[in-house]
Amino acid sequence: MPKQYEENQQWPPKEWAEIYDKFEEHAALYSGDAQRLANYYSKKPFSPNQNGRFWARQVSDEVSTRLRVPVASDLAATSSDLLFSKPISVSVDEAHEQKAAKDATTTQDVLVDMMDRMNLDSLLSEAGEFASALGGVYLKVNWDKSLSPFPIISVAQADTAIPEFKFGILTSVTFWMTIREDDNVVYRLLEQHTPGHIYNSLYRGSEDLLGKRIALNFLPETQGLPDEIVTGIDSLCCRYIPNMKPNRMFRGVSIGQSDFAGTEGLMDSLDATYSSWMRDINLSKARIIVPEEWLMPTQHGGVFDAEREVYSTLDIDPTSMEKVGITMNQFDIRTNEHRQTALELLDRIITHAGYSPQSFGLKIEGRAESGTALNIRERKTMVTREKKANFWRAAIEDILTVAQQIYNNKLGGKITVYRPTVTFSPVHTDLETTAKTVDMLFKAQSSTVYTRVKMLHPTWSEDRIQNEVDGILQEFARS
Repeated sequence: MPKQYEENQQWPPKEWAEIYDKFEEHAALYSGDAQRLANYYSKKPFSPNQNGRFWARQVSDEVSTRLRVPVASDLAATSSDLLFSKPISVSVDEAHEQKAAKDATTTQDVLVDMMDRMNLDSLLSEAGEFASALGGVYLKVNWDKSLSPFPIISVAQADTAIPEFKFGILTSVTFWMTIREDDNVVYRLLEQHTPGHIYNSLYRGSEDLLGKRIALNFLPETQGLPDEIVTGIDSLCCRYIPNMKPNRMFRGVSIGQSDFAGTEGLMDSLDATYSSWMRDINLSKARIIVPEEWLMPTQHGGVFDAEREVYSTLDIDPTSMEKVGITMNQFDIRTNEHRQTALELLDRIITHAGYSPQSFGLKIEGRAESGTALNIRERKTMVTREKKANFWRAAIEDILTVAQQIYNNKLGGKITVYRPTVTFSPVHTDLETTAKTVDMLFKAQSSTVYTRVKMLHPTWSEDRIQNEVDGILQEFARS
């Protein structure tokens, strides 16, 4: 049965209020929108003095002078690129055996076609950014015969879901979306996922209250939606992928941690630094200070015409400029101080998120490095990438298994369901370096053929590697 929500209860639910507040902050940072950040921080109880947030300061006449450095979106994009800039490999291992069963090869072919139709690689790249920003993301399996003969995988945001976990495993989740807002009346659609079922319900409430449940056909946007859908499978039609664990701020919960967590203040200081730098540039413009009588009267006050040669007869010594009354003023631009402060803040933000500064083009000196040297310098980034890949690998394998089941149950498919194996493409692959390493291992007779093949082809399945090993050994036997 679906979870029963009380009418007129707080929404999002009270127990999720603090987490959703953090979602709102991280979403504002990810957006890079200055006004959105100012709106969020200005309602927080920060001190209004210099110890308060840069974006919380109430100086409306100077808002335009504030700069937002998009380091948050850069972090999210880099996190996703490290995982999905190259296509993942999805393989039905049974289809690559020497005497592969026909049903296994059929399932492999259907999976490839399905992934192409849903543009899975681009979808995962998008989802990877959202997971980095909000600490996690959901993948959902949908179906609509009028749109596609295959299931459609979609992305659901972490700040539009109320999940329930047991022993760290997602057991149910309620996705919600605002359908319409009319004069402080908010209509929300709730989509609850439980094993084997999906339940739809419509509520009429306010900005912070769920309100009263009403019929789905009350709005044209939700007409035709069934109250209940039987999926025919014994698991959820969705999966949650945490960005990183543990969540240091909300210990004991199963949601992931954002890459921005713990660096919100540093990002704020970075914006303050760049804004101060730009302010120095604005103030450094050369300005001329003259007596009031030198100004030309206008309807808006006096102005000084720097091109005018003669204003009036002046009773001064023409060889002396001391009494002329013109003062030149130009402030210094503290370029080095601002640059060093900004670079230090960037370093702290990037490192705290689990990456090496080199991954963002910082602290790279000298000429280009080989793949081996670069991998050593970027070890921190690679470790973080592997941690994240472990969360994604299991979830993608799960969701593609569910997609096969939905294909059979709802779209007329007749394939044998296999759990595929997902392999991530290596990052910073230096083929020349790898080839030299393999050649040295061969000459030193210090590794097996299997080890060398695995090193050259890390994304291959075990059966494919073994087939390659058998072929190499047969060639050696003939030579």
